[in-house]
Amino acid sequence: MKKNKPVIFILGAAGEVGRELCNNFSKKYSVYAFARNKFNLNNFKKNKNLKFIKHNFEKNIKINKIPNIIINCIVTHEFSKKSSYDEIIKKNVNCLKNILELSKNKKTILINLSSVAVYGEFMTKTIDENSNFKNQEILGLTKLISEKYFTINKKELINLRLPGVLTKSSENRRPWLKKIINDIKNSKNLIIFNKNEKFNGIITPKDIYSFCDTLVNKKKINFGTYLFAARNPIKIYEIINFIIKHYNSKSKIKYINSNKITPVFDTKKIEKKLLYKNFTTKKIIENYLSS
Repeated sequence: MKKNKPVIFILGAAGEVGRELCNNFSKKYSVYAFARNKFNLNNFKKNKNLKFIKHNFEKNIKINKIPNIIINCIVTHEFSKKSSYDEIIKKNVNCLKNILELSKNKKTILINLSSVAVYGEFMTKTIDENSNFKNQEILGLTKLISEKYFTINKKELINLRLPGVLTKSSENRRPWLKKIINDIKNSKNLIIFNKNEKFNGIITPKDIYSFCDTLVNKKKINFGTYLFAARNPIKIYEIINFIIKHYNSKSKIKYINSNKITPVFDTKKIEKKLLYKNFTTKKIIENYLSS
């Protein structure tokens, strides 16, 4: 690794989001990839900008390197193999003090990847950073605890509440749109709810990278909690038609109305406070389908 390159620590690097962030950041920065278990680094073997460190953050770590940015991707959720509440809480909460210790240098920016799951049951059509919480499942509760712990103990923090993340992995059960894309690609017939509702609840790891990249040399940062979603929500049926056209799919779609709220995530705060405009909903989907 070259000494003059900015240093990025990616915690939870073995996960779907962490892997892609390692790939994106290591093209330009010196990346230290932290994970509990050694994962397949075949794609990175020739990359001199990436170093793997096996570590479980339930234990403290000492490393002779000051990172410019730490990105916390660590998460355990209901879909994980170890899905007991004890394991989920242990992963999401008990390791927080050691992450803070790693980020104690004043020059280090801590970016915590949280989730819109903190809101639980969506109560209004438009969700912003101040929207109410109700009936969270275990992922949302532990993410909210993590947010509170970090914000109380570290002021220099960027807390990103992410909607569904479209990754390149073969896992197609989640988020909702990724499953839909896979089904349409394979010309499956689908039932879709609320065709006329607007939607922008998506992001990709590359979008997260692009945002973090703007912070590396930024002299003044307004730290805080931000919703990080696509701009310019579009109607669900327009998204479906766009995907069908892209794949020339033979899928037949049946649309049904539902009382369940399809939220639109307000991105005004991150645009105003951090002067950052993400891609539009359509552009993110277009980029993902073409990648």
